[in-house]
Amino acid sequence: MTAAVIGGVILVVSTLGVVLEDVEPVEDVEPVEDVEPVEDVEPVEDVEPVEAEEPKSRRKELADGQGARSEARAAEVDRLLEEARSHLAAGRLGPARQGLADARDLDDGAGQVFEGNLLEAELSARLDTVAKSVKEEPNAEALQLADQHLDEIGSLLESHEALKLAAIEARVDELRGVIAPGYAIVVAAYDFDAAKDRAAMSEDAGSWIGAKEEIAEALVQLGTLESRSAETRYLLPDELNTKKERRALSQWAKKVEPKARKLQKKIDAEEAERAWASAYAKSCGPKPVCGGWDGGCQGDESIFKSEVEVSNCSDPKLVEDFCWVTKCDVKLEKTGVHIGQYLLSYQAVQGIPIPVSADPL
Repeated sequence: MTAAVIGGVILVVSTLGVVLEDVEPVEDVEPVEDVEPVEDVEPVEDVEPVEAEEPKSRRKELADGQGARSEARAAEVDRLLEEARSHLAAGRLGPARQGLADARDLDDGAGQVFEGNLLEAELSARLDTVAKSVKEEPNAEALQLADQHLDEIGSLLESHEALKLAAIEARVDELRGVIAPGYAIVVAAYDFDAAKDRAAMSEDAGSWIGAKEEIAEALVQLGTLESRSAETRYLLPDELNTKKERRALSQWAKKVEPKARKLQKKIDAEEAERAWASAYAKSCGPKPVCGGWDGGCQGDESIFKSEVEVSNCSDPKLVEDFCWVTKCDVKLEKTGVHIGQYLLSYQAVQGIPIPVSADPL
């Protein structure tokens, strides 16, 4: 096939010399304008897939299932509480408490009323045991154990105050009244021995005032033991002879008293001295500063008319009518001749310690 242009018309001629068709001339084509380059585009972040919404029928089915489970749980709680009530009615407190615990594993607030009934039964049984032990074996150990039980029951009543277990509270008060006379003897016997032990330790340490006070405490407790009733006499230790103990304590007190009095007098004097010094120091001003390489005090040489060296001053003390007083060595500066020891007294001038006198010893 060949092509030729004749009169502006393109002729396409087959190789057999036949013109196939006229072809329209090609119109001028507008040139393509410059195209702005495409800017970089931020990559699209991963998007969480949207879950398909459960159909209404499915939601209803789930809700019905949850409701059924809640009903089943409630039924199980009721069953457990009913079993617990049966145990309580039969006096089986342990299984009753376990049943309540199992019910509360399913529902924390289950059995509020039942808990009060159960606690009342438990505490009542415990009080029965305490009363029985005190009645059958009314010894010191039983009384101490009874007092411990009553304290624990009292704490339980306080922590469950909302349950208002008035009957249990009344029984606790009643039992305390029963054991009180005997328990007072038990406590007094313990405190009597403890006071004697402390008095002996104080005496060994030279603490005479402490020993005196502990002996006095032992005499007080001995008085309680001596005033025992016939009903509580059996609670005293067999080896305790109250008359003998009183004689021994009285002799001990006479031995300790002079030493305690002497020590107390010394303590009182020291306290009075400190009180006086505190008050006097306010009028005398601050204590002079002493020390340094030569052991002198501030401004010490200014009180002397001649040129001297002052050294080895003692720690200033408050002396009535003289304020701060220190003892110092004094020697002539030029010759180094030691001229003696002097007492220097200081008073405050505008808050600064200044030597006001120097007296030879």
